[in-house]
Amino acid sequence: MTDAIILIGIKHSGKSTQGKLLAKKSDRIFIDLDDVITELSGKTPREIYNSSGKDAFIQAEFLACEKVFSDYSGAKTVIATGGGICDNQKALEILSKMGKFVFLNVEEQIALSRILKKVVFEDGIWQNLPAYIAKENPSSQKEIQEIFHQYYKRRTNLYSKIADFTINLSQNDKEQNSVLILDFIKKHKNVNLYRLSKNPIKESFEDIEKDSLELNCPAYFVNKRLFINNYSFDLSGSILKDSEIQVYLGERLI
Repeated sequence: MTDAIILIGIKHSGKSTQGKLLAKKSDRIFIDLDDVITELSGKTPREIYNSSGKDAFIQAEFLACEKVFSDYSGAKTVIATGGGICDNQKALEILSKMGKFVFLNVEEQIALSRILKKVVFEDGIWQNLPAYIAKENPSSQKEIQEIFHQYYKRRTNLYSKIADFTINLSQNDKEQNSVLILDFIKKHKNVNLYRLSKNPIKESFEDIEKDSLELNCPAYFVNKRLFINNYSFDLSGSILKDSEIQVYLGERLI
């Protein structure tokens, strides 16, 4: 993959851990959005959420994505996002311009066990919970599990819809999972997947429905054939060179 590899997934799915390993092994820059939020605001994501609420956090996350886009657009990066990025459409739109979303999917019980491992019960309050669980004021471990279950179902569904690729991680240690992710990335690095960034070829392919050439319409160019939605075009006789076709199709994402 070229440009950014953007890791999404539930909290404690290993985005930061795997992101650092992946960046090191693939000679990329690692960026943790939570760190960027803290750098810009002077507060951690948890502090923003707890003191100012969800809307303030979403805005802080959006500003962090704007900063990353400004500083690293076009660079080879691995970006670890927060678990709630799936609810921040403006942030997702910015990140989508940088590269591909990779969903690190872990089983519910694995993620839950990592959460419970860090929580402590002090003065009648559960400490160190993710903000989205803490705001529900759970009174028992069972309530924590029930709240997490609902968020896990909802967010996993959203991640699946957002993701360009999904990698199912196992209970292996972090190094073994790192190898799994890297192998997946290598397997896909020669796939010619493009995304239309503008609409210059519409006049050349009048049979394509107008709506299918909207911004970010998925397009594939493989062995002189162009695939857009359900349409296929033989470009073997085209006067356009491959490099010119690439310019027409826009940014190469993989």
